[in-house]
Amino acid sequence: MKKILLFAAILGTIFAFNGCAREGKQESGDFDEGWNMFQKNPAHTGYAPGNMRSINIILEWKTALNKDVVGGNVYYSPAIEGNVIYIRAKDHLYALDIHNGNILWGHELERTKLEGRFATPIVMDERVYTKRDGKGVEGWTGCLYAFNLEGKLKWKYIAPSFIGGNPTVKNGIIYFVSGDNNLYAVDGNEGVQLWKYRMEQGSYSSPAIADGKVYAGGQDHFFYAIDAKNGRLCWKYKTGYAVNSSPSVYKGIVYFGSFDRYFYALDANNGKVKWKFRFDPEEKIHDCPAIRENTVFFSSDQGTLYSLDAQTGKLRWKRKIGSEGLLSSPVVTDNLVFVGTSDGFVYGLDIETGDFKWSYGTGGGTSSAALYKGRIVVASGYGYIYLFSDQSKSPKVVAPCTIKGKVVDSEDRPINNATITIGRITTFADKDGNYEISVPVEGDILIRAHAKAKDGNYKGSAVVEVTEGKIFIKNIMTSFIEALHP
Repeated sequence: MKKILLFAAILGTIFAFNGCAREGKQESGDFDEGWNMFQKNPAHTGYAPGNMRSINIILEWKTALNKDVVGGNVYYSPAIEGNVIYIRAKDHLYALDIHNGNILWGHELERTKLEGRFATPIVMDERVYTKRDGKGVEGWTGCLYAFNLEGKLKWKYIAPSFIGGNPTVKNGIIYFVSGDNNLYAVDGNEGVQLWKYRMEQGSYSSPAIADGKVYAGGQDHFFYAIDAKNGRLCWKYKTGYAVNSSPSVYKGIVYFGSFDRYFYALDANNGKVKWKFRFDPEEKIHDCPAIRENTVFFSSDQGTLYSLDAQTGKLRWKRKIGSEGLLSSPVVTDNLVFVGTSDGFVYGLDIETGDFKWSYGTGGGTSSAALYKGRIVVASGYGYIYLFSDQSKSPKVVAPCTIKGKVVDSEDRPINNATITIGRITTFADKDGNYEISVPVEGDILIRAHAKAKDGNYKGSAVVEVTEGKIFIKNIMTSFIEALHP
């Protein structure tokens, strides 16, 4: 068998109920100093104030989490508080020093055969919370864990099925959805269930909490608003298909996407539609929006990043990013929006125009970012966690370098129809299988080759490190690579 060798109709119904908390003081996002959970805060705004000088953003450090992670899919985004980064890597929970990336402590959870990618830790009230999903002989199970800041286990809560999205914490209560079709509230101090609400079907949505309500979407096509204190239904809205997207709440509006190919803005108090935006029918939304003032950003599984007017739903701009789609949620500052891609890059785009301003290679599928005091932190499927900052005193100019290689089959015969891809850059091998591709960024660069033949499709990949115009071979996943700098 050959292989490639790389050298180098929409429903819209609202069901409203009495007895729910009324809208009080509007929350625009909590914990401005920390990035305490998925998308920063309980409202999932994904916004950190301040400007990033894109020309000055540099890598401060990168740390390998453990040998078992390298080559795996680590989509877990970090949480940050008090100059400590908390990150999940498969069955491990780590705490790292934000200044140098040194591992302060690590805790191994029970090993499982399967695990979802929603496992961003939460750091709140002197506790670190995380979850673990797995499938055994008796079916799916899920666990919530609470640790102190030194990594000592305080309690464990066993859920009846998998935990569908990232848990969220507000006022000492942990909220999450489970595969048994329930939304749960668990006391954060003792790990005791407070209430549960029965949905018609399960959910993969990470709940958002604002103004006394818990918001989450369901596989049953409904979007729910639940009273955070007692678990009673406030209202629910029926879309045209499953809602896997996690919601964001800002200034009395809740934003989310549905598999019916609409992105919604609903009144957070009563569920009435403010507007809805029709995106590309080939795309789906799995992740969470980010919001800055009057702009909402969201990404699709086909690699498109959208920017909409948050009040009207009017399209500001959209950009195709990466060659293999986006499975991370965007995060935003006052001038840049950041997003990680499945083909191993993190990008920074201008929030006003969508122009590309900065990028870096991570060698594998890149997580949603965490933003903290002028720093950007991401994790990678290549097994590393990266910290970038814009604290350099002068701009760093990165000159493009050129990677040259050859694509052959298992018998060393050239393949002349191979496509070579590095992020958004694509080239083609010549009749002898040779290719040459310019790489204008630094980092761990994932190179992919793909070719179609009569007896099937073939793929190959490799990772090289590009640093100050020099190329180093890092990892060859299907064969070997020859990388040359001119």
